[in-house]
Amino acid sequence: MKSISRNALFFAIVLLFGVTLSAQDEDNQSTPASHWVKQQAMTPDYRFEIAVTNGNESEGYGSLTEWDGIKVINRHTDKATFIAGKAGGNLYVANDALLSLIDANFDGFPDLQIRAFDGGAGPNSVDYFYLYDPKTKTFKFDEQLSNFSQIGINVRTKSITSAYRDGCCHHVEETYRYFSGVLTLVENWDERLVFDSNMIETTVCKLKKRKMRCKTKTREYSE
Repeated sequence: MKSISRNALFFAIVLLFGVTLSAQDEDNQSTPASHWVKQQAMTPDYRFEIAVTNGNESEGYGSLTEWDGIKVINRHTDKATFIAGKAGGNLYVANDALLSLIDANFDGFPDLQIRAFDGGAGPNSVDYFYLYDPKTKTFKFDEQLSNFSQIGINVRTKSITSAYRDGCCHHVEETYRYFSGVLTLVENWDERLVFDSNMIETTVCKLKKRKMRCKTKTREYSE
């Protein structure tokens, strides 16, 4: 009975004081091995810091760098909000330039783009995106954009491209656009080497009248 009572007391304390962390507790959010690095990117309302593990500002470019949290600091009040997250690798960017600003969903507000994974031996790099919500004045993780490899965002044409390589002989590029707030595939380019026939097969699909229309062409492979 004593054990049950102690467990009940423990959970009561957890519920009372909360298992979520206060936004003002920013100094305790990074892991013991990490240190906060002020980012170059900022908006008129916010500045940003990232908890970086391994490496430092002088050796950030090309070194093994991991990060485990973002601190969003209101430039008017100095109030800080912590965003959980973790990624890293040989990111090939200075530690104070891990985060950049871009209007990723074309709503007129700058969003956060942060280097996540370098893709290893291949080019399939990934960035994480946190979209600004003007109603709540917070940055929210966007899973769909963050799953794209080699992402490219064209603010002028309001289009997003994603490309990846599947081994030596298969390459894909996709183009997306937002329709009523929904990110939609509008074009797909797929090229592969068909080893059995020694032919290169290229398929292009485009969204027309709400359906993807595809055409495939082949040509002989020559080294």
